Amino acid sequence: YELNTFAGGLDAVLAIPGASELTGESAVILRVGTCLAYAVVVLVLLWFDKTETLGIFLGLTMMGMVGLFLVVVAKMNLLTPESFAISLIPNIPPKAVNGAEPTDLILSLVGTTAVG
Repeated sequence: YELNTFAGGLDAVLAIPGASELTGESAVILRVGTCLAYAVVVLVLLWFDKTETLGIFLGLTMMGMVGLFLVVVAKMNLLTPESFAISLIPNIPPKAVNGAEPTDLILSLVGTTAVG
C-alpha cells in the first residue's frame, strides 16, 4: 500500500504544470526533493506520535485528488449530470474480451485506495 501511495504522490508532483518539461538535473532535483520532503513530513509525524494527524493529512490529500479528478472530468465534458447520477448506482461492468475480471479490478482498486 505504501508504494502505491508513494507512486501516486510522485505522479501528482510530476503533474505540476511545467514539471514534465524539466530535463536533466532540474528534473532530478524536483523528484528527489519532493520525495525527501514527503519522507521528512511522514517521519516527523511518526516521531511525534501523530499518526492520527498523518491519517487526516492523507485523507485530505485523497479528497483533494478526487476533487481535482472531478474538475478535470467536468472541464473535458466527459460526464453529464445524468451520467453522473447513473454512475452512483453500484454495478459490475461487463468483462472485456482480453481484459481482467471486473471483480478483480474492483478488489484491487479498493485494496489500493483503502489507505486513505
